[in-house]
Amino acid sequence: IANFLLCFTATRMTRQIRLQYLNKMLHQSVSYFDRHPPGSIATSLSSDTNMIEVGLADKVASVCQGCGMIIGAFGIGFAKSWRLTVVVATTIIWMIGITMVLGAADSKLQSKQRTIYSQASTIAEEALSSIMSITALGAKDRIIERFKQPLAAASRIGIRIGPVQASIYGNMFFTMQCGYALALFYGVRLLSHGEIKNGGTVIKYTVVLPSTCSNADFRLVC
Repeated sequence: IANFLLCFTATRMTRQIRLQYLNKMLHQSVSYFDRHPPGSIATSLSSDTNMIEVGLADKVASVCQGCGMIIGAFGIGFAKSWRLTVVVATTIIWMIGITMVLGAADSKLQSKQRTIYSQASTIAEEALSSIMSITALGAKDRIIERFKQPLAAASRIGIRIGPVQASIYGNMFFTMQCGYALALFYGVRLLSHGEIKNGGTVIKYTVVLPSTCSNADFRLVC
């Protein structure tokens, strides 16, 4: 129900944003359109508002769920055994730190890629609007080569984005497995010293706490 309501609200809000954006664009002076490429306005109207819609719909729900899972997991963990919880929490700090660094790099690369695609869209729009003149002058090959240049640049950036995103998810699952191992190792040690009364608590920490926190971090990243 929460996801449905958020998606419904985000759709209505982005529709109003598009209408207001288009209204403002139509009231701009002619010099404004001379300073901006023709395709940039259409690209911004579609791609940027889609990002806003996704952020308002899916991301808000994921952030709320992720925060609730983390708070609940650590609350139960500190109530049962604060020593084991503090040790397992070190893996979460590592995961969040690395994810923030790699996520910033990913956002920067995607921003560059969107800018290049906007340039390619401008070239295509100008070519299609003047298709008869281009055909008459025999400039088709030159336009195609000009259009290929930003696409090649965007492709190179996309190749760089792939390893960054793979590192984000690889680090996430690697940290989750480390959390399992650390909880099991330190839990058995506490059990052998008599600081934990039964092995069921160790099993709960080994399975529940790392998986819950990792799932919450996964939701926050995605």
